[in-house]
Amino acid sequence: MNSPVDHHQLGTIETRDFSIGSRTLSEEDRTVVAVATAFGDVDRGAFIERLDPQATNPEAFIGCPVLDSHRQDSLQAVLGAVTNAKREGTAIIVTIKFTSDSRADPVIADIRDGLITGVSIGYQPMKWTDKRAQDTGRLIRTITQFTPKEVSFVSVPADTDARIRSMPNKPEALSTTEPKANEMALRNQQIRAMATTLKLGDEWANSQIDSDCELNEVRAAAIAEAEKRATPLIRTQTARIITDHTDPIARAQRMTDALIVRIDPSHTPEESAREFVGLTIPEIARDCLRNSNVNTMGMSASTLVTRALSTSDYPLIMGDTVGRVLRQSYESAPSALKRLARQITVKDFRTRQAITMSEAPDLKLVAENGEYQDDYMLEAGESIKVDTFGRMMRFSRQMMINDDLGALQDVPRKMGIAAADFEAEFFVDLLDQNDGLGPNMADGKTLFHADHNNLAATGAAPTSDTLSAMRKALRHQTSMSGKRLNLSPKYVVVPADLETTTEMLLTAITPTSTDNANPFSNLEMVVEGRFSNADRWYVAAGNGVIDGLEYAYLEGEPGPQTETKVGFEVDGVAVKVRLDFGAAFMDWRGWQLNEGA
Repeated sequence: MNSPVDHHQLGTIETRDFSIGSRTLSEEDRTVVAVATAFGDVDRGAFIERLDPQATNPEAFIGCPVLDSHRQDSLQAVLGAVTNAKREGTAIIVTIKFTSDSRADPVIADIRDGLITGVSIGYQPMKWTDKRAQDTGRLIRTITQFTPKEVSFVSVPADTDARIRSMPNKPEALSTTEPKANEMALRNQQIRAMATTLKLGDEWANSQIDSDCELNEVRAAAIAEAEKRATPLIRTQTARIITDHTDPIARAQRMTDALIVRIDPSHTPEESAREFVGLTIPEIARDCLRNSNVNTMGMSASTLVTRALSTSDYPLIMGDTVGRVLRQSYESAPSALKRLARQITVKDFRTRQAITMSEAPDLKLVAENGEYQDDYMLEAGESIKVDTFGRMMRFSRQMMINDDLGALQDVPRKMGIAAADFEAEFFVDLLDQNDGLGPNMADGKTLFHADHNNLAATGAAPTSDTLSAMRKALRHQTSMSGKRLNLSPKYVVVPADLETTTEMLLTAITPTSTDNANPFSNLEMVVEGRFSNADRWYVAAGNGVIDGLEYAYLEGEPGPQTETKVGFEVDGVAVKVRLDFGAAFMDWRGWQLNEGA
């Protein structure tokens, strides 16, 4: 079936090279006979391309322009045209007629001297099928229909089974005899094909069909007419590239997506990555080398991995895979206190002063002909700073040769969990500062302080009475200008030792009377098992109604980031895990502390 992956998209033009010789060159007639296609296999890196012998007809080549190295941007690159084509066994033989002017003379001379030995076709794949070879596992893409667009002379051939005929041991195969006069239908078809390819129009084609000229004369006239016209022989189409599948970064992302399937079978890869699913680490190394035009024939797994480490995309694939696994494990183990915090970003590592404004002043009555009174808003500022934290992981050459997916999964998974644990400990350490009273604020007092009206006078475990008192204190908090904020609690934060007690306190019941209603059933319990003190517990308002706990990442780099470097002293890949992170309390009014019994 047709496949949407890689560079075989409908409308794109592929090329295929063949070698040529000089025995069939006629300098007098300015013609040469070549094998346009021998339908051999070509290794495209991600797959082996195979042309079906029935994928096109010989007549489709007639009238195709002959170019210099596939150049379609200049009339000077046009060296001639295909004047005859036929099928011989599994090959298509074409006769090339050179232009009459001097631009083709150097090419004719180089063919005569054996310096130019390659001819290549440019063609547009229309239909193809994909399957994997049973012996090698390589993807085989068979082109079942293609349209030839041009023939070019090139410097290096790719298929030694296709060449300009150099051994005239079959004279009948080299015959360039034109169709006989009674073959008018074929003659007319060839004339129209020439007119279409060279953009000469129906009027010119009809005039040639009505003439008594031989096809050789018509072809010469077509080339001469095309040279006179201002319109180029081949118009270049402007293409908008949606995805460049040859780009190393895009290719590495697809291979990473496929490798993740082996690590996590439940993962569904992107459609463009499916051709790489199932490849081992050494096989990925082989593909990277092929994509870099390195012949991997006969290379062992050890050599493949060692050589691939010097490419641009193989280390990228290893690092990207590590980063994906690390990120998944990091996101699956978030800090409990992160739910209460607000995320921000900072541009650099300088201390950031956050200015908190008081509420707007009250509106006052303006009497008739009276003046509007000036007023002001108070401001205060807390600070937050991001620092860099990180570690290095190494993946050895031996691990990659052994296709050790366990190490590729286990090490980054643990690092991702470690990064999440680090953030969680950071939040806990903030609350544990100053013997559990929290960090010092801009006013010189601790986060929880009697002057801040957020520290319970008497410590006690969570009960209906103590929770009611903390809710009341939160409601009575005042702004910088002394106005009541009327904050409502959203979270109850407790250590693991108080989890069951608090859960029973908050569990909703179906009351039979108003005396049995649970006034705290709308509160959310947050349990943080990292608290070192088993008695302290907190009540907090939502971060959307007032500033409180905030955490910051460097702009554009949220969470842990990875960078990859190929080792030199030690064979393998080194992956650096970096976390640019910071956290602070921006206001004390949204939190209440009870130090417990």
